[in-house]
Amino acid sequence: MKKEKTIKIVKYLFSVYCIALFFILFLYGSRTGNQFHIKVFSKEHFEMSNLVPFRTIFSYLESAYHFTINTNIVVTNLLGNLLMFIPMGMALHVLFEEKFDKLWKIMLCVVMIVVFVEVIQFLTFRGSADIDDLLLNTIGSAIGYGIVKMEFVRKMLGLDES
Repeated sequence: MKKEKTIKIVKYLFSVYCIALFFILFLYGSRTGNQFHIKVFSKEHFEMSNLVPFRTIFSYLESAYHFTINTNIVVTNLLGNLLMFIPMGMALHVLFEEKFDKLWKIMLCVVMIVVFVEVIQFLTFRGSADIDDLLLNTIGSAIGYGIVKMEFVRKMLGLDES
């Protein structure tokens, strides 16, 4: 009985989470500056994106080390991208336990979701198309999956009941 109640609550929370995620990824904090003069697929458009793994991460860390960037920006961007997808890893496993019973399945699903998001952000000039977002979001979902797989968490949530 507790498992069904937990799943019902997780469904509701996951719906709220998805709406909030959409807002964060597409409506909140779009790029600063004026992109209206930049054509899609132009050189400038590609320069606004990062396709080199760890470039943004190392750039933020280096800037923080040299105190050339506000630490809040580094924490918000790096930790935010990591934490933002922890609920995804948790919820996918709880709601679709038969399909997402292995970590690699969760990660593959999240990679597909994040690639879709990054492509939409690239095409619409919303947010920032960055391969490091993909890395951090995927790691975050793996952390979420790991949390929900912990025995004491499963017992607390009543997920080990039949």
